[in-house]
Amino acid sequence: MNTPASPINRLIGRIESFEDIVTFSDHSKPVVTMFSGGLDSTYLLFRLQELGFQNIDAVAVGAGEPIDQPLLEQTAARFGARFICLDGREAFIERGVKPAIRAHAKYLGNYPLSSSLSRPVIASIVADHAATIGSELLLHTANLSQSSLPRLNNSIKRHGFSGLFGSPYVQSVVSRQQKAAALASIGLTFLTDRNVLVRMSTSDRVGRRAPLVRGRPAVPGRRHGAGS
Repeated sequence: MNTPASPINRLIGRIESFEDIVTFSDHSKPVVTMFSGGLDSTYLLFRLQELGFQNIDAVAVGAGEPIDQPLLEQTAARFGARFICLDGREAFIERGVKPAIRAHAKYLGNYPLSSSLSRPVIASIVADHAATIGSELLLHTANLSQSSLPRLNNSIKRHGFSGLFGSPYVQSVVSRQQKAAALASIGLTFLTDRNVLVRMSTSDRVGRRAPLVRGRPAVPGRRHGAGS
């Protein structure tokens, strides 16, 4: 696990490593994380708890996709975090879809992916929540290989969030296997090839384990969304 020092990032309000998070002055102040229940965002909660943060809001924004709120609430609670689910459907339509239609927007020569339209909306909604509760630290889990990284960071910045923000996974390199092993040590098992949280179900009483995706049984041969 590589967490190089990056003090300059604090000068520009950017979080890019777990070391940046460690240097946040008051671990009792509210912290907001974007939370999907996937491996990356769950591991982030694990690390925040490990670092002694006591006031964490794990926030999901629904833009039309199903969200298993009971499962995410239960997962967040494992780390002493509050799960907050915000409705972003109207904002996504008004601020994302309609302007794209009017502008005949295309991405790489095709109609834009929903994520290219939804990420800025989600970022602004989460930033509003962070400002409302007085948070000075807003985190997400995008890394250098994902186009969501500049979309989220730029959107948070343009929205005027005054605190520190960003993703520790920019510079802190933690493999999926390392994340899964850390979470397995506290009883949360992920299938790292599919970003699936495995939890015990009634079938475990007869010695079998049923993988559930966001609280739904995994269907053989069907690809599920792998948001982290």
